[in-house]
Amino acid sequence: MPCCCSCMAVMIGIMSTVFLIVSGLSLTMTAAAGHWWEKEVMYQIYPRSFQDANGDGTGDLKGIEQRLPYLKELGVGFVWVSPIMKSPMRDFGPGTRGAHGYDISDFHDIDPLFGSMQVGTGASEVEDFKELVAAAKEAGIKLLMDFVPNHSSNESKWFMESRSSKTNSKRDWYIWHPGVDVNGTKQPPNNWASNFGGGQGSAWTLDPTTQEYYYHAFGEFQPDLNYRNPEVVEAMKEVLRFWLNLGVGGFRIDAVPFLLEDPQLRNEAFNATCAKTKFAYFCMNHTYTQNDPQNHEIIQGWRQTVDEFDDRVMFGEIYAPLDDLMKYYGTPFKPEFNVPFNFQILGQDFGSPNDLRNASVVRNEVASYASALPDWCHGNWVLGNHDNHRLMERLHNDTRLASTVYNFFNLLPGTPVIYQGDEIAMRDLYIPYSLCRDPMCLKNPKTFFVDGRDPERTPMQWTPGWAEPCHMRREIKPT
Repeated sequence: MPCCCSCMAVMIGIMSTVFLIVSGLSLTMTAAAGHWWEKEVMYQIYPRSFQDANGDGTGDLKGIEQRLPYLKELGVGFVWVSPIMKSPMRDFGPGTRGAHGYDISDFHDIDPLFGSMQVGTGASEVEDFKELVAAAKEAGIKLLMDFVPNHSSNESKWFMESRSSKTNSKRDWYIWHPGVDVNGTKQPPNNWASNFGGGQGSAWTLDPTTQEYYYHAFGEFQPDLNYRNPEVVEAMKEVLRFWLNLGVGGFRIDAVPFLLEDPQLRNEAFNATCAKTKFAYFCMNHTYTQNDPQNHEIIQGWRQTVDEFDDRVMFGEIYAPLDDLMKYYGTPFKPEFNVPFNFQILGQDFGSPNDLRNASVVRNEVASYASALPDWCHGNWVLGNHDNHRLMERLHNDTRLASTVYNFFNLLPGTPVIYQGDEIAMRDLYIPYSLCRDPMCLKNPKTFFVDGRDPERTPMQWTPGWAEPCHMRREIKPT
C-alpha cells in the first residue's frame, strides 16, 4: 500500500506531539518506577486461540510454553493469560465445549481443556500450569492470571448449594430476591438489565428450585457473588493466595465496577427513546449497579492480600470515566490496583487513514489521561484486547499508521499492553451469525457483526495465509 502525502502528514502530526507529551508525563511517572511491571511490556494471551499443542483444535498451556521463546524475542516481560480456571465454558455458546471461561466453576483448578491435572494427596496438583510457570520464569517472563471475582458459573458448587434451599449456608453467597407482584404476575424486583441480555434482557433469572430470582450482571449462567457477605470476601482472598503460592506474578482482575449493587435495589434511570433503537442495557444510567463506593474497600483487601507476597501486581479492568478510573488507584496510604487499565485510546475510532484529525484524537486523549493521573501512580496504554475490535480495524488497515501509533505509545512513560496478534497487524475476521459463540453475538442477532467479539478472538496466525477481513462483509445482515 503506497504511503500518500496526507497519510504522512497524519504520522508527522502524531509524532510531533510526543516530545511535549513525554516531557509532561515524565515527572508524573518516575515516582513509582522500578518494579518489573513498570519497566516491562505486558502481552495478553487469549489461550483458546493462541497455540494448540495437542492438536485438539483449542489452544492450551503447553502451546503457550512452546511459544515462550517467541515472546522473549518479542521483548515481552510478562503475560496476562485470559481465564484458564475450571469452567463449563457456557460463555462460548450453547451446546459447545470451547473456551472463554469467564463462568468459573472452580476457582482453585485449571480446566482440563487447557492442561493436564494430577491429583495428589490433598489439594490437586496442576502439572501443566506449574511447568508453564517454571518455564516462563526461566525465560525471564512472569505470568498473570485472569481473576474473575464478580460472579461464578451457575454450575459451581457454591451456587449449587446456594440454590438448593433458602436456608442453605451459602444462600447469602449470591443475590436472591422473591420478586414483586405486578397485576398477579411475579416479576423481577427492578429494571436492571444484563450486559449480555439483548432486547430488554433482565439481569434477574427466576430459579425454579426456590422460586426466587438471582441477579447476574452478565449472562444468566454467571450469577453474581454477594460481596456484602464477609464469607465471600474472605473466600476470594483465599483464591488469590492459592495462585500466588503457585508462583504467579499477579492478576488481571475482571469486571471490577460490577462488584457491588445498590442494597435497596432501586431502578436505574432508563431512556425509553434510546431503547427504540438500542438494547435496554445501553439505555440506562448504571448508578446502582456499577462503581459503588464500597468497591474500594474490597479492592483494598485484595491489595493487602497480594502484598503479603513479594513484588506481585494487580491490574484492574475498569471501563469508567477518568475521574472514576483514577479512584481505583486508591491512595498512598490505602492503595488499590497497582495499575487500572487505561482504555482511553482503545475506545477511539481514529477515522480514515487520510483524516488529519487522527493526531488530535491521540494528543487529546493522552493529555487528558496524563492530567488525571495522580503524581504517585504508574500509567499504562492499552491499544487492543479480546473485547474490542482490533487496532488494524480502527485504523482501517493502514499498517504504516498502526506502526506509528504503536511506536508513539511505546515512547510514552507507562506500561504498554499488547494483544496477541497486534504485533503482526492481525485484523478482525468475519464470523457469520451461524458460527457465533460469543453471547454478545448470539443475543444480539441484528447487530452481531458489530457487537460480537468473536472476530478479534480468532486464531493467532503463526503461518502465512489469507482470511477474509471483517470489514469486507460487515455490512451483511443476518437472514
